[in-house]
Amino acid sequence: MKYKRIKIAAALVVVGLIGGVIYNQVTAKKSYDYSDYYVETKTTKKQSNKENEEASEKELSLSLLKKTNKDVVGILEFDDRIIYEPIVQAPDNDFYVRRNIEKQYANAGIPFISSDGNIDSQNIVIYGHSSKWNNIIFTPLMSYIDENYYLKHPTFEFITENGTRTYKIFDVMN
Repeated sequence: MKYKRIKIAAALVVVGLIGGVIYNQVTAKKSYDYSDYYVETKTTKKQSNKENEEASEKELSLSLLKKTNKDVVGILEFDDRIIYEPIVQAPDNDFYVRRNIEKQYANAGIPFISSDGNIDSQNIVIYGHSSKWNNIIFTPLMSYIDENYYLKHPTFEFITENGTRTYKIFDVMN
């Protein structure tokens, strides 16, 4: 009888834990939903040397992002937009570890620059999360372990109010 109660209690704990995980996945605010911050830009593409065709492309708007959160300092953009994220900077390095652009709880946080970092410096350290199991902010960086991928995508851009800078990736570590 005693073992039966222990088994029932253990089963209830397991069911409770599974329920908590499911609830967290369904209700958790994502840190990377920026659909409200895109604007359309027009680009002109040549089509068979005879005519020009205007196409529209969506880009993150730094000004819209800054209206939502004054801590936004730029946008990080990798080739093919495998990473296309706003970057923030706060006086406290722990502030954005588990918060999104709206300063609400988000498990993956938002990429941030150290509070004492200078965004106009040639060397900038940007912190963010990655995961083997979920495709979150910096998870796509794991593709750079493959040398062929690196050779096809050797640079990324950091877009700020002062302009766009292109950086070359010189080393990859896991």
